[in-house]
Amino acid sequence: MIVKKIGETFEFVRNGSNIKQGIEGGIPITRIETIANGIIDLNRLGYAGIYDEEKYSQYYLQDGDILMSHINSEAHLGKVAIFENINTTLIHGMNLLCLRPNRSILFPKYALYCFKRSDFKRQIAKITKKAVNQASFSTSDLKKLTIPLPPLQKQKRIAAILDKADAIRKKRQESIRLLDEFLQSVFLEMFGQSKDYERNYSIESLDKVSNKITDGEHGTVKRETKGYLYLMARNITTDNKISLKELSFISEDDHKRIYKRCNPEHGDLLLVCVGATIGKVAIVPKMDEFSLARSVALIKPNKNIVNPKFLLHLFNTNYIQKQFNFSKNEVAQAGLYTGQIKKIKLPIPNINHQNNFAEIVEKTEYQKLCLEKSLSDIENCYNSLIQKAFRGELL
Repeated sequence: MIVKKIGETFEFVRNGSNIKQGIEGGIPITRIETIANGIIDLNRLGYAGIYDEEKYSQYYLQDGDILMSHINSEAHLGKVAIFENINTTLIHGMNLLCLRPNRSILFPKYALYCFKRSDFKRQIAKITKKAVNQASFSTSDLKKLTIPLPPLQKQKRIAAILDKADAIRKKRQESIRLLDEFLQSVFLEMFGQSKDYERNYSIESLDKVSNKITDGEHGTVKRETKGYLYLMARNITTDNKISLKELSFISEDDHKRIYKRCNPEHGDLLLVCVGATIGKVAIVPKMDEFSLARSVALIKPNKNIVNPKFLLHLFNTNYIQKQFNFSKNEVAQAGLYTGQIKKIKLPIPNINHQNNFAEIVEKTEYQKLCLEKSLSDIENCYNSLIQKAFRGELL
């Protein structure tokens, strides 16, 4: 199969327009987070009050353009999304590369799948330059990387096969998303809207319904190659889970010292209290002992008063998130201190009512776990299919 450099198969590879964003209204502008989920998410765009349709017209995205992340955390470098079937004018903003395929030799959707191959990701790793908080690669280095280039008709057939496989994957993802929506609806149905909390329930401060509220280690702790897990804000995900992808470890002596004051156990809540993701929360599952950094607070709910699963879902509501945002804005550095966390106001429904909700959550979580296992299998098949397609084993 013929192999060509990216610089030879795209009309251009370029960064976007350097526009200062922050003014509402006007023509939307892409941002790094616009493609965070592998699609062009129209809910994650920036604005700069631009209404002049001619001024940035050379940066308007066209059907078939591919956006690629080239300045990001290392795990997200090379992430791509395609602009297709979107009836919205978008300005290509800074910090995402736009690659416009030469359609006479390259089918855009085929190019998209090329970039999703593990082989291509390994090429990206070789040109990546790492810094303290982010990584990047240059446009000139990207242009030197190669992709396989079969005849155009074969590209279209490969893309069609992979589109069908991708559709199955997306349906399973949608099923999981709908389960999350279902729980949100159940919570609203059982406990009402936040505007009615103060009328319908006793309102208590978080410290009144908790056995302990503290945060992780404030000092610098030496990292080890193995030992006890040392979890930080990055390990708490937006879908209320503990991620074990980017791990740090500390010695047994440091762990024991930290654990005396801050001892997370099964059923406790972990709350991100420092940084850009303040308010993310997770319940501690059954797992080995671990320690926490300062960026995560520990909450031990009094289970005679408040069910942890109810509390988790309550923390995700605007009623609580607004309190987090107000508290963090009271200080110069974005952060929630334990004194502020203790003052968070909560509606406290009858514990039996909370427990009934928790039972529904457990059943739904089991269904979700089964779907996630199925999705993992589908993802593996999908990735295998991509590799076979570009080895010429599908057609």
